[in-house]
Amino acid sequence: MTTTDSSSSSTSPTELERNAARDVLGWSGSNGGWATGGFTVKLLDALASADEHNRALLEAVFPELVGAFRLFSGDENGIDILIARSAA
Repeated sequence: MTTTDSSSSSTSPTELERNAARDVLGWSGSNGGWATGGFTVKLLDALASADEHNRALLEAVFPELVGAFRLFSGDENGIDILIARSAA
């Protein structure tokens, strides 16, 4: 599934969006990430195995992280978007 990320336009990412991008990239072993802490690793593992209903519930509490995860897992350009976001 390809999604369109409206926040990847000309607006700069917030610090939370940059950190979420770095967390997802680090969790996935991609360039541009950083060492992700234990809770965040478990949360990303949960997102990876969650159905859409449970992802939506987690998104209410962790919107930036779930948004970054959705880019990673559902957008063919997601990793490139996250790398650009993490460097902004």
